[in-house]
Amino acid sequence: MTGQAISTEISMNFGHATCVMHIGPGLLQQFNFTEVGASCFVLITDETVHELYGRALLQRLKDAGVPTHYLFIPDGEQSKTWDQAGGIHQQLASLEIDRKGVLIALGGGVIGDLVGFVAANYNRGIRYIQVPTTLTAQVDSSIGGKTAVNLPTAKNKVGAFWQPVAIVADTETLKTLPEREVRSGLAEVIKSAVIGDADLFQYLWTNIFMDAHRTGEFYREVVARTATIKARIVEADEREHNRRKILNFGHTIGHAVEIVTEHAVTHGEAVAIGMAYEGSLALGTGLSEDEWREMLRLLQAVNLPTGLHCDPVQLIEVMRQDKKVVDGQICFALPRKIGEAADFEGRYAIPIPVDEVRGCLYLHLD
Repeated sequence: MTGQAISTEISMNFGHATCVMHIGPGLLQQFNFTEVGASCFVLITDETVHELYGRALLQRLKDAGVPTHYLFIPDGEQSKTWDQAGGIHQQLASLEIDRKGVLIALGGGVIGDLVGFVAANYNRGIRYIQVPTTLTAQVDSSIGGKTAVNLPTAKNKVGAFWQPVAIVADTETLKTLPEREVRSGLAEVIKSAVIGDADLFQYLWTNIFMDAHRTGEFYREVVARTATIKARIVEADEREHNRRKILNFGHTIGHAVEIVTEHAVTHGEAVAIGMAYEGSLALGTGLSEDEWREMLRLLQAVNLPTGLHCDPVQLIEVMRQDKKVVDGQICFALPRKIGEAADFEGRYAIPIPVDEVRGCLYLHLD
């Protein structure tokens, strides 16, 4: 489905659904969207991404002879709401989109999560294609079918598992990202290396300061390797019964940081802070202090924050509302060593006493 572009393909089979992720440069111009057999397309994006890539993609789809509509949503996490999702449902109904229609989520993680959530619910489920244009979305949020909207007090609290029919990751789009967005994506790459690939961790150390950093080859390598880690995990545990939970490393504290700071930090920055502090908890599950410090240095090497500058009491209260709380205990995904996740009696969501969590939040890791 990819014409002349040199791409990597990662196939995922969930039994009830299959998905192929295509990774490489130039895929927005080369990928044959029409092969999914849509009665129509609805391209959903924000105005910034539309000017960069959406306008050309819209013309390609129209030139292919498929009826195509487009919808804009405001940029940023504040758009990932129940009200915004409801508005999109209303617009789809007004356009008389049927079950053979296909939504295209063009943008970052917010667009992907929101459009996936709408696809899971409109007409009791229609198809959608993820076209991630940020590093965070290409290595993490576009993969695995998690879709959601936020509530005021909890991130991703309302959602569904709904697999896209395809993921089209054009690595050329990463070259237009602001520096802060690149750093945010690298947080998810580092997370994946810590819980699943020691070789990737060393690759990052080797290349992060070299001229190769952030060239097309660097992006293709880190996207393909990180996406493969997540794809294999979610293929084996789509509904997050156990092993998929290791992907939450850094996210229990990280999501709380996002809520408490009212999203003044990016998702990746919050995850970096979460990894730093949750890494201290992992000292009790086998991670050595040297490995923890090495992870902190790598985060700091790409100018990601590792210090906490918000009220630990507020963070604890937010974490108590998190969907990862089980029987009143806050659960964490933690590494045993670089490249391997820890488990507790076969479970990858490890309950940690609140007093221990509170104690780690008072560390100073800047």
